[in-house]
Amino acid sequence: MATTGIQDIVSATGLNRSSLYSTFGGKQELYRAALERYVQDRSRPVLGRLEEDDAGCRRAPSSSRG
Repeated sequence: MATTGIQDIVSATGLNRSSLYSTFGGKQELYRAALERYVQDRSRPVLGRLEEDDAGCRRAPSSSRG
């Protein structure tokens, strides 16, 4: 399992460690914020388009189907 350390995030973003901890509190909170942002920006628009089309949700494959 790959792990990402705070220093990896600091290096990738150019932010400093204290700013990350001040804003998010820790890696787990940063991960949650990033995941929520991804869902908001990427998943919700796609799901919204499916909901607009009455047939969209019925036609979308379900992972629960065998």
